[in-house]
Amino acid sequence: MSNLKYCNELLETLNIMEKGLLTPLESISGKSLNYVFAENKMTIGQIAVHCGAWPEYFMTDKPSWEPVKWTCRFVDYPLTLDIVKGIISVGFNSIRNKLKLIDDQLLEIDEKGNKGPGYIICRLMLHTMVHSNQMAYLRQIIDPEWSDRGMFGKMAAAYIKLSYFTERDKNVFGF
Repeated sequence: MSNLKYCNELLETLNIMEKGLLTPLESISGKSLNYVFAENKMTIGQIAVHCGAWPEYFMTDKPSWEPVKWTCRFVDYPLTLDIVKGIISVGFNSIRNKLKLIDDQLLEIDEKGNKGPGYIICRLMLHTMVHSNQMAYLRQIIDPEWSDRGMFGKMAAAYIKLSYFTERDKNVFGF
């Protein structure tokens, strides 16, 4: 494929988003991963699974499962760090694989004239950025000694710099 500027840019930004999502999980205990803060609130582990499962769901032409409440994908409890990281890996790899199979034209519109995956990929990255910040905040509550504090600033800066996103949206009225 000859025109890959935006696809490559999205791939680079996706790597930052994945690292940001994984940061609050570093050295987390199983107890903290599954800690229930309040009734009807997701745990750090559930949020992470949620962020890994939606990309897999949206990047698959025919998902083999139907979304479920909280995590999007069915999981067994208690969650383990290996399971959570595995779901994140599969989800983010599904976006990478999609981007590697297309060029900038197909990012916007496919061979049949349908919307391409570019819009949903940007939405999934925003979704990840917001939830990783939420996870970092919750991790600080559970583990006050946790010193990393997350990557929200790096993630936001990478997203804001996307020329694919900003150039495309300059034509949107009121933007």
